[in-house]
Amino acid sequence: MRPFLVADTETILIDNVHYPYAAGLLKVMPGDDLSSKEECIETYFSEDYSIILDSFEERSTKVLFDLIERISTIIEKDKSIRTIYLHNFSRFDGIFLLRHITCHHHKYKIKPMMRNGLLYELVVLRGKTVLFRFRDSYQLLPSKLEKLAKNLCPELGSKGNVPHSDLKVSNLVSMKKELLDYMKQDILLLGGVMRKAQDIYWNDYKVDLESKITLPSLALTIFRKMYYDPNTFPIHIPTYVECSRTIERAFLPYRDKKNTLIFPTGEFIGVYYSEELIFARSLGYTVIPLSGYLFEKMESPFCCFVSSLFESRLKAKESGNDALDYMYKILMNSLYGRFGINPQSTVTDVCTLDRYNFYIFNSELIFAEQLSDKYYVVSYLGGRGSDYWNPPRISAVQLAAAITASARIYMYPYISRKDCYYTDTDSVVLSQPLPDEEIHSEVLGKFKLEHKIKKALFLAPKSYYFETEDGGKVKKHKGAASSFATEEWFMSQFEDLTRTELVPVEANFRMDFKTFKITKKDMQYNLGVKVGTKRKPVFDENNIWVDTIPVDIVELSGVNTLGSDLIPIRDSERNAVGIQSYIYEVPRVPLEKELIRIASKGS
Repeated sequence: MRPFLVADTETILIDNVHYPYAAGLLKVMPGDDLSSKEECIETYFSEDYSIILDSFEERSTKVLFDLIERISTIIEKDKSIRTIYLHNFSRFDGIFLLRHITCHHHKYKIKPMMRNGLLYELVVLRGKTVLFRFRDSYQLLPSKLEKLAKNLCPELGSKGNVPHSDLKVSNLVSMKKELLDYMKQDILLLGGVMRKAQDIYWNDYKVDLESKITLPSLALTIFRKMYYDPNTFPIHIPTYVECSRTIERAFLPYRDKKNTLIFPTGEFIGVYYSEELIFARSLGYTVIPLSGYLFEKMESPFCCFVSSLFESRLKAKESGNDALDYMYKILMNSLYGRFGINPQSTVTDVCTLDRYNFYIFNSELIFAEQLSDKYYVVSYLGGRGSDYWNPPRISAVQLAAAITASARIYMYPYISRKDCYYTDTDSVVLSQPLPDEEIHSEVLGKFKLEHKIKKALFLAPKSYYFETEDGGKVKKHKGAASSFATEEWFMSQFEDLTRTELVPVEANFRMDFKTFKITKKDMQYNLGVKVGTKRKPVFDENNIWVDTIPVDIVELSGVNTLGSDLIPIRDSERNAVGIQSYIYEVPRVPLEKELIRIASKGS
């Protein structure tokens, strides 16, 4: 296990732009007892430079300048250290550091790894020599720092609190101790959770957390090292359909021109796993194969990986070890998506003039701006084989497709029931209870009874409110204005689905990719629900919303390139569905019976 540094920055708003006023760092060695390390945290405070620097902006720059120089000094003395972690580095601290180094540290070069608006890593070089790299601890431990600390290192205390909205340059000095204590506690907790997580993965799998950038990458490494036999299951990496309108709960997904995933009726072209096409035919779909890949049928390579981690998680639960329980949970849920990673993405690079000119003429450019005298920021669509960015090497889409298809097949008998009112990825709301033999919270593939509800409103995907029999209330609404989605709002929205209202929303951390500044912006948000995007509402004779039906489409634009011709067939028959009051959640991966039997060899 390698040692590492943890760091943090604290900011203040000036003219709605965030500027750092403090920064700090801590060296963490494997096996360290961090309960005695608070005094080892080094801090830099803007107002300590007020004697030599007049403007706050200059003092803010000096804070980051001294932080970078101190990191460089530490790593020159101890070359076993190479990584500095910050929590939420990808969309906050890292943006300040990237801009700062490009504008103020001319002896360093940088190499950012930025995809789809996330800064995963920032490598700092001197010439061609890598000095150190900043990474986001959130990408390895995806949860709030307060929750992580409670699970992994409760002995270090809880996260503090300061009145961020009251901060002004004029009161920073008077609040210095309070502000630095708050930042130091954050740094201490981050060091604690990273050290604990590093211990767990090393003791169980002999894999160092520090060697990986993201949790899916870590899960893949553990899978390949401990559970994958390439001789038994060599994974191949690769270089249609009519749904009757009488089907109430459509089964096959389709991504429309707005990139919305829907489950329509009608006629459409898509790419699917063979087992879901077989299942679709049994439901009444007409399927005309146009072209495809052939794979050798084999047992799932993931059974041991999932069952072993699930067993370890149950043991951790029984012993009351919340830290291990949490680690096994996030690890178990992070593997499959790695195989389905999209090779096409928005890539953002910070580069010199030569590379800037190359991008202008040789890429699908999104935007390009000058960042400083030396550097330019360029964003382009990458992963199409024409640019220098290499697509992921482990992108076995057949594995991810088979897993999601098998899960969809597994869930369909439940979501297609007459008494199914709402469903999500791994949960279903029913009006009647399931048989006892289908319920068990400690068996993969069986359901766990989460709630019994007495009153509920389900408006749209990720938008619902319900009250449970034991008096609990659960509310969920996706979007920036979710705090305005009260019980009264849900009722008003149910009575008029098209209703919208403008509400004030504060966006405290908006990132400008062209300037690499983080700003605050007050906005008016149109609060409502999107009607008819996933399913179409059905109203009775009194114009009361009573049901939904699948969206009906005829989309055969892909046929011309495939050399086939299909004749649309229409049927206007519709049916309705019922109401329910039980919520069940199924564990992520149904083993043995439903886990994938997939491809290993392409042709």
